[in-house]
Amino acid sequence: MRKQSKSLPEENMPEELNLLGKSSHPIYIQVRDLILQKILLKQWSAGQKLPSDREMSAMLGINHITLGKALNMLRDEGYLTRYPGHGTYVNEMLKKTDNRRKTIALVFDDAGERTFMTDLFVAFCSALDNAGLTMKFFSSRGNPDFQYYQMLEIVDDSAIDGCIIWSIMKEEHTGVFLKRKREDFPVVFIDHYPYDFQADWSGYDDYSAGWMLGDHLKQSGINSGYVVLPERSKDMSTTCRRINGLQAALDNHLQIICYPAANIALWNEHLVMKTLSSAVGVNGSQALIAISDVDTAFFQMLLKENTELQKIFKFCAFLSSFKSNILAMKMPVKEMAANAVDILKSRLNGNNSSQITREIPGTLEIPREIPERNIEIETTLAVAK
Repeated sequence: MRKQSKSLPEENMPEELNLLGKSSHPIYIQVRDLILQKILLKQWSAGQKLPSDREMSAMLGINHITLGKALNMLRDEGYLTRYPGHGTYVNEMLKKTDNRRKTIALVFDDAGERTFMTDLFVAFCSALDNAGLTMKFFSSRGNPDFQYYQMLEIVDDSAIDGCIIWSIMKEEHTGVFLKRKREDFPVVFIDHYPYDFQADWSGYDDYSAGWMLGDHLKQSGINSGYVVLPERSKDMSTTCRRINGLQAALDNHLQIICYPAANIALWNEHLVMKTLSSAVGVNGSQALIAISDVDTAFFQMLLKENTELQKIFKFCAFLSSFKSNILAMKMPVKEMAANAVDILKSRLNGNNSSQITREIPGTLEIPREIPERNIEIETTLAVAK
């Protein structure tokens, strides 16, 4: 039998819990975030009983199913304990967290001059600081083997309490690393999901993003094309899921071009031109799709200088922080970063559930078409005036 605990009076329910619908996130996510904020700010203390589901549903003006999804998510993340027939309580394990500001390793696959100005990096800095965590940044220099040995050193460092990683490790190295790490060392993978392992993960709904982009192309009369990506990333889960979604929408009429260099700008440009110039078909009937921001910038410049390729291809891309006016699936990096930090914070607060994953959809951005100018007509009208 659950011991009696003083519950929160209705007047203590914060006013902002009634301000739902102001975000694009599902209502149950908004409810979960608002309740979590009160717990982390210790306005709802460890061991405190929440109002009943019926009372809270009425206060928020939502149905009990939506509320239940939010409360169960917080339970799975370790913030709440739910006793059937006896109520919902703030997890008493939260009392045991110490006052030391914990240090988190943020491990990127690679880092350059732009890295520290990207939306992703800035979002991680903000989310970690808001969670009361200190960041220690690592770059793996684009080398999978280097990252593996780097991770072994990180998990052995007693001054580091957890890790968020953009993994490029080989499958066998990922398995060894996860077995090697200490039990109280949480690791959250971002973007690339390690399918063969039961690991915490924050990323995108990449298959749906690929399908949405492919379906838009098909509805626009484009049924085939090319996907261009680096050789090293062709087997990564994010890439595979995006391509699978594209192929499903376009009836498997896409060709995959993998370039061997670490960066497309280092690839032989003549080979790029030769490959793309071999494309056949009616003008504008094929898609040229870039998977990354770096590839997007390269192909925009290439197409700008080559009018023949412009006639053949409809260029589009998957974008994160890159700003562009092309047809694109914008992937919400800020939400991905915030979710990763939430998962990590939950683990640090004692959540021992088997696995926590968060997946968010992308947004299809369709540029406004600018009509072509007819100089002859404009000149005639100007003279007439």
